[in-house]
Amino acid sequence: MSTIKEWGKKVIDYFFNPCPTLFDLCVCFSILGISYIRPALRGFYLEFYTIFLVVIGFNYKQKRQFNGSSLTLLCLLGLICLFKFTYEFRVGSASFQYLNFYLMHEGFGYIFYSALLFYTITTKATNVRLLVFALPVVAHVWIAKMLYHGQLTPVLALGVGIFAYLLYKRKFKWAIFIALVAIDFMVYKREWVAMKFACRPYVFLDLIQQIIKHPFVGSGFNKLLIPDNFINVRSWGNTWLYRHNDFLSLMAYIGVFAIIPIVMLIRELLKRFKGRWYSALLVSYCALCFFQITFIFGDRVAIILLSLSWFYIES
Repeated sequence: MSTIKEWGKKVIDYFFNPCPTLFDLCVCFSILGISYIRPALRGFYLEFYTIFLVVIGFNYKQKRQFNGSSLTLLCLLGLICLFKFTYEFRVGSASFQYLNFYLMHEGFGYIFYSALLFYTITTKATNVRLLVFALPVVAHVWIAKMLYHGQLTPVLALGVGIFAYLLYKRKFKWAIFIALVAIDFMVYKREWVAMKFACRPYVFLDLIQQIIKHPFVGSGFNKLLIPDNFINVRSWGNTWLYRHNDFLSLMAYIGVFAIIPIVMLIRELLKRFKGRWYSALLVSYCALCFFQITFIFGDRVAIILLSLSWFYIES
């Protein structure tokens, strides 16, 4: 009986010591609704969730420092790109009616609000460990979709993160074991794996061609009236496909220099995590963003940003 009480005390201490503030509770629980609205509106939910937290955060002092130079540079590149291509929207045209959505949800809005959300939580939050209950609720739609469609990328991305972490910790036997399991699975299911990744090389090639065509300022954010972030891949039967690489997609949007703040941010986080297990998840997120589009899905962006903010606070 005493053992149960001790464990109960440890659990309570973990979640409530230090005591979560109102801001922390808003971080953990006001995001829950994002999974229960239409997918097209989840990006808006994420942006207004960010605004809500900024407003609540006005009442709280800054708890820790964060070197925001990477976020500043990324937002400035997005802002320059935004004004660079504004002339394409003529008053009275159909595209001008799209301008408000373009500003808010496509491209710059996502960059700015994502940076603002991460910065606000990491500097104002005290204890967001209750995210351990909130994040699975937010992720359940993504997980259900992954299982229904047999999505392989998230599983492989997690494997890449664990493999890299084991190498860093010099646990070579376990790293070799993970690699052999992955290779065995991919050989056994080679036809299915090949089908899942068949379009990626063509999408990557098309995105690289866009970067080469407009290397410094990019081609501008998604200009389609339907904000689906599809790309017309001519080398693969003139087919419309998802932009299956967030890094290349962002460089195609705002220029090749976008990779600089991304690398700076990843380096800052790895330095902060100091080889803890959080590093494995960070590498997994990087692998996921390299092989799958996450940028336009508000619930996925929320999961990544909230978990990284939580790990930053705990480090």
